[in-house]
Amino acid sequence: MIFILPFLFLVGATLLVIGLEGRQVDDYPYCTHCRYNLTGLTANRCPECGTEISRNTVAFGRRERNRPVLIAGGVVLGIVVLTAVSFAVGEIRGVNWYKYVSTHRLLNMAGRDVRSAVDELYRRIQTGALDEAQRQEVIESALARQTANLNIDPRPVWANLLGLLDSVNQLTPEQREAFLGSVAPVRVRVRERVRLGDPAVVEIDMIDRGAPSWTYAADIHLIDLKLSPASVPFSVPLYPTFNLDSRADIPPFALTFPTTNVGHQTATGVIDTTLYDPNTDPAFAKPTWHHASPFSLDYEVLPEDAPDPVNWVDEPERESTIRRAIYPDQVHMQCRGIIWRKCRFIEYIFLERSFDVDLAFEVIFEVGGRKIGGAAVSWANGEMGWRAAYSDDFKPLKTNQVHVVLRATRSAALQSADCYNIWRGEIRIPAVSVTGP
Repeated sequence: MIFILPFLFLVGATLLVIGLEGRQVDDYPYCTHCRYNLTGLTANRCPECGTEISRNTVAFGRRERNRPVLIAGGVVLGIVVLTAVSFAVGEIRGVNWYKYVSTHRLLNMAGRDVRSAVDELYRRIQTGALDEAQRQEVIESALARQTANLNIDPRPVWANLLGLLDSVNQLTPEQREAFLGSVAPVRVRVRERVRLGDPAVVEIDMIDRGAPSWTYAADIHLIDLKLSPASVPFSVPLYPTFNLDSRADIPPFALTFPTTNVGHQTATGVIDTTLYDPNTDPAFAKPTWHHASPFSLDYEVLPEDAPDPVNWVDEPERESTIRRAIYPDQVHMQCRGIIWRKCRFIEYIFLERSFDVDLAFEVIFEVGGRKIGGAAVSWANGEMGWRAAYSDDFKPLKTNQVHVVLRATRSAALQSADCYNIWRGEIRIPAVSVTGP
């Protein structure tokens, strides 16, 4: 059918031209300017309009221009052709051309976030259209990208592909272990140098690298944490019942312990991670995956009179750059319930770029003329993203705005694992909105 369209278009165009041009009805000479019949004229000018007679001003034959049937036929055929072409274009656009693309090329396009290529990979997995070699190519390529660097968040497509393959039981036990082990990696760090009397710091950071389309819930605990030589082991829930579908930048938090002995020390413990179906009650959920990762980290406690490991960077000109990097419109506070006439607030602060200095701030809240501090946020050299500050000291507010001051302090630096060269300065964020009860 589509091959007839050019022929129909040619016929319609021909009819339209003939109808508009008309047919020749005689062969008399006429003036091209005024159409006066020049038959028998002996003068060199048209007696009607005075145009000089020449080869270019004389035409032979008169045409009948009004031929409505041919014109109408040409127009109708043109409409038919245009309508058919529009339907053909729609059909062509509706064709899934990606089903003719090789799996290898689809993977390359998926790495560039080509949505149609990703959808075609999903289709082939769900319909069983991949042979064994192609399925292994998809798994190995997705695993390589998903597990390449557990400290960064890869493109969601790889976790989605692996999550889909896992849901249809296409992963080997080894491949499934590698994938699920990359979904919620937990990084444990210790402050490597502290002076006697300053706190020892263990900082825990989890990166949500889950599959937005194939959701897992995580229950992550720190078990048997011990700081040698004398501390008593203890356990604490880190990220209980956390849904791994938002791919959010989860703020890290730090555990601090007093130092009582000079010299080499060790922090040991176990990160216990369980993944399960988030649609199931955690109390009765059958674990999808469970893994216990022991760690052992060394740090040094220096004498009290040793040089201070915290160094100050006095560069006031950085203030405007750092202020612009902190999104004021994304700083907000949430009241998470009122207990005993006090309200716990969680303040989230976003740093949108990294710096070549460490940032460590005490977070001071100005509420109704009062200044309440104690919480801390920090970004080590090269870090950026969300950080959270917690406070339980507020009474229920009569206003939905507070002022927030970020003030660089040594105590804030000592609550981090990596901040040693601290920018000295202060950032004020006025009128931060408060949400919650």
